[in-house]
Amino acid sequence: KLLAEANDFCSDCNITTLILRSKKMKEVGGRIPPFIDDLLHLKRQDGVITIALGMGDETSIPVFYHKPEDAFQHPNGNTMLKALEWMMNTLQNIERTETENGKYFKLLEMY
Repeated sequence: KLLAEANDFCSDCNITTLILRSKKMKEVGGRIPPFIDDLLHLKRQDGVITIALGMGDETSIPVFYHKPEDAFQHPNGNTMLKALEWMMNTLQNIERTETENGKYFKLLEMY
């Protein structure tokens, strides 16, 4: 009955997913499996990439992402954005780095 009410609530309020948690219990109403849909805006200025949430402008590149709700994410959203900026700028720098034999790097391996 609780799950039926959660599904009705999702429909009535135009919510994609409602996660009900209690001691050692988790029920999911609405879209299963639950996903997080978000929009980031990439902007390159003076060779540096910045990432922002919310509304972009005509010079930013919108990036939509869709990931499982229970996938790892940093609990501090600002730290996560800074980590993404670091990765994007590191990839950009690797792309431009020439090796001793005149070739360019094509891979970034992270653990």
